[in-house]
Amino acid sequence: MNRDSKNKARSSLPRIGQIDFSNCLPINLPIKKGAVVLEGEFVSRVPSGLNALIEAGDLDVSAVSLYCYLNCPSLSLVPGISVSSLGPVGSVLFFYKGDLKDLDKAPVLVPNASATSINLLRVILDQEASVKADFKTVVTPDLPGSSASGALIIGDEALKVDKSWSASFNRIDLGKWWFDRFKLPMVFGVWAARSEFVEQEPTRYKEIEEALNRSRDLGLSSHLEEVVEAAADHMLLDRERVKRYFIEELDYNLGDEHRKSIELFQKLCGSLN
Repeated sequence: MNRDSKNKARSSLPRIGQIDFSNCLPINLPIKKGAVVLEGEFVSRVPSGLNALIEAGDLDVSAVSLYCYLNCPSLSLVPGISVSSLGPVGSVLFFYKGDLKDLDKAPVLVPNASATSINLLRVILDQEASVKADFKTVVTPDLPGSSASGALIIGDEALKVDKSWSASFNRIDLGKWWFDRFKLPMVFGVWAARSEFVEQEPTRYKEIEEALNRSRDLGLSSHLEEVVEAAADHMLLDRERVKRYFIEELDYNLGDEHRKSIELFQKLCGSLN
């Protein structure tokens, strides 16, 4: 095969986005290890990076923020799989000083990595105290090292700082708040495909859908210890804490209750605009 043919073959592979957070290891690791065969050009980014790529048409299928999916009509939801919580999520946390009612127009640090968590925080502040904080977008919020009144922190960093920040600030686990309020799972991330890709490549799309769901099943069963070890090493956390995170706090399904939750989240976000 000549170079042009190789490039053509390579470019014909589906472009697949993977979230660069430990919470996606149960899906990503079995594929990476070859336990699930999925051919594609893989791109690893934080959620906001993948959101931008798929919105621009530079990915065919990707893990994305729920908020991105809801605001991009050209995307189709991949069935069966999500990153959700059925109570405390452990890795989407809001820390703040004083009372929530004091946060109106107050500076609050938010990460540039996830639109869903930021908009869920807007909902919480509205529902709990009818306030609108002044969100300041940063790469990694550092509440102890700033004069801000609060900070939203997500992903691996949230797990790392939880214990120390909880000793100094008030704390809301956003997944717990949602479940306590509405008795529904909180859906933070989903997998979505460009509708054009689904229509033009139905066989390939179905293969990707089945591979993602199969990889999730393996990542939470036969590959779980490997997932836990990789995440614990990356986050420098105790393995039992990390295992509890995957088994008790995160939920990787997408059923009827998840879809109800998605509709409610969309409605609540829309009421704030």
